[in-house]
Amino acid sequence: MKGVCRINFINAVELQVRTGFSLSKRLIGEKITGKSIQLTNTEANIVRGEHVVLGENCKINTLYYKKQYTIANSANVKRIVKENLL
Repeated sequence: MKGVCRINFINAVELQVRTGFSLSKRLIGEKITGKSIQLTNTEANIVRGEHVVLGENCKINTLYYKKQYTIANSANVKRIVKENLL
């Protein structure tokens, strides 16, 4: 990524957002969904997935997960919700 990238919605089976060492590179979005999600330097209203890894400098309002999640010390998540597997 170069600078700040803004999205409304992204859906993927596997998603990795890595920005290296620059804090000026950020992904900002409304909703991010997928089966396996790994994020760094990301701000989002909603993140939803089966396996979710929130790395450094993530700011998430609500995390929905089905199986497992990991949150880095420098990440900030306001609400965590476990969803039932169907």
